[in-house]
Amino acid sequence: MSASIHFEITLAFIEVAAVFLPLFVFLPKLIQRAMKANVDAAIDTFGKNEHVKKMCSGRC
Repeated sequence: MSASIHFEITLAFIEVAAVFLPLFVFLPKLIQRAMKANVDAAIDTFGKNEHVKKMCSGRC
C-alpha cells in the first residue's frame, strides 16, 4: 500500500471520528434534557396523580 492511500484512509477515519464523536457525547445529554422537559410539561398539564401526591407529601 502506498503512503498516499494510507494517508487517505487515516484521514477518512479522523473525519468520521470528528463527525460522530460529538453525537455520542452530546446526543445523550440532549435526549435526557428533552425527556425531562416532556415529563415536566406533562405534570404541569395533567397534574399529579394520587400516587405521586402520596410519595411527595407536599415536597414536590
